[in-house]
Amino acid sequence: MRWRKDKCLRWFYPITMMAVPQLDPQSRVSETLRAYPQTAKVFISLRTDCVGCIIARFCTLQDVASDYNLDPDELLSELREAIQSPVP
Repeated sequence: MRWRKDKCLRWFYPITMMAVPQLDPQSRVSETLRAYPQTAKVFISLRTDCVGCIIARFCTLQDVASDYNLDPDELLSELREAIQSPVP
């Protein structure tokens, strides 16, 4: 717990304790974009409509690969590579 400036007690969780979703074929597109914003470049470069799509919260990475005729392993490897790169 941590005291705020207005003397209210609130729970404080360091960012290292927050759960970061693992990347697998069943990961949701919206969760991936939220956790790793740098992956948006991958979706755009592959000419998908995932960034800004209204149903991105329902689609999995497997769905994206099958809908856009992409190799699922290649999609995951490109996303993982983007995650390793620093955020500008």
